[in-house]
Amino acid sequence: MVPINQSAILMLVIALAVLVSAGCATATGPISYPAAWAPIEPATTEVGCPKLEGTYSNRASAAFPVEQGEPPTLSEVFARIGQKTNPFNPVPAGEKWPELPDAVSVSVMQTPETLVITFINTKGDQVSLNFRRYHFDWHEKRYDQLFNCYDSPGEPRLLFLESPETTSSASAVYAGSESVGVFLLKAADGSLVVQWRRESIGISLFFIGTHFTFDSTWWRYPLLESAQ
Repeated sequence: MVPINQSAILMLVIALAVLVSAGCATATGPISYPAAWAPIEPATTEVGCPKLEGTYSNRASAAFPVEQGEPPTLSEVFARIGQKTNPFNPVPAGEKWPELPDAVSVSVMQTPETLVITFINTKGDQVSLNFRRYHFDWHEKRYDQLFNCYDSPGEPRLLFLESPETTSSASAVYAGSESVGVFLLKAADGSLVVQWRRESIGISLFFIGTHFTFDSTWWRYPLLESAQ
């Protein structure tokens, strides 16, 4: 017999998958993309991803809501994703993310199936992270390298499958989980936008009192030439 806590977590994972497939991956919660910023660029690649190619400042030029405090650098955002240890999808031994430098610029190169993000410091040293678009595979081992795209009307976004923060709990009658989803979008002024979305789900083992909530924070990283 499957222990209660494992059964609850399994049901929670199934519920999350259903909600995401129904379109929740594009939801923002009560804090929408700030109207004062340049609108989101609606153009997409042939597979529905935002067109993210460009070289950006590692330091953010704006954050919303401002009450959240100083925004992280792009290298800090990705370092937090790479530091996550996922017990369900462990990274194979010897294949952890490299240490990211305190970069001055971040270059993004993109094909329909890949994303390469390169961090460049003041000495010109470079460290790259390589991502690939998700395709279902029972034998997948590197979920920390995967992304998926959501072509929501007017606001296409790219989601990294590895969450930098995940907590879960379960009892005999209830299971709950909180996590962070990291999305990338492109603004019409050329800026790279990070949506840091905190999400919470709770579900009864008898499907009573289920809830699913979002709370987004937005950070904007300008094209390098516009940051100078």
